[in-house]
Amino acid sequence: MVKDDFKFYSTDFLSNRLELELINENFELVSEINDEINLREITYVKTMSLESQINIIINSIGLERIHLVMENLNWCWRFSGVPTIDELKTEAISMLKEVWDCDEHLSHELAISGGGFKVTRLIYDGVKSLKLEFILSDFMIDEDILLMTEEEFYRVNNEE
Repeated sequence: MVKDDFKFYSTDFLSNRLELELINENFELVSEINDEINLREITYVKTMSLESQINIIINSIGLERIHLVMENLNWCWRFSGVPTIDELKTEAISMLKEVWDCDEHLSHELAISGGGFKVTRLIYDGVKSLKLEFILSDFMIDEDILLMTEEEFYRVNNEE
């Protein structure tokens, strides 16, 4: 491990390596790893706030296009019709805030979804980032399907 390689490793990895090098009394490498960790902590103080991430996401996602798709599909929410652009915006912001506030120890990647939206919070080296998606369709191969052959899958799903 050389100092130039540090940028390729997570802070968690470097912290574990720091402990190992302390045990091995490799004090030169300990100093270099510690400097990298401290530099990252200083850098991350300036990361983007929740409010800034939300503003960028809401202004970039294309709520007008999402609304148009929902109108064309007659995609209704909560028995109240197709949501307005303001309702889409309010719901998206609410979901972004909800996932941001979830316990950081649960997972490095955490997602919630509803009404076509999927919100994901990622944590990398202690820094949170958000992702908002509008999903029309998806499919996942689960445990039950993994145990089937392709022919069995189509036979079972064509019977339903």
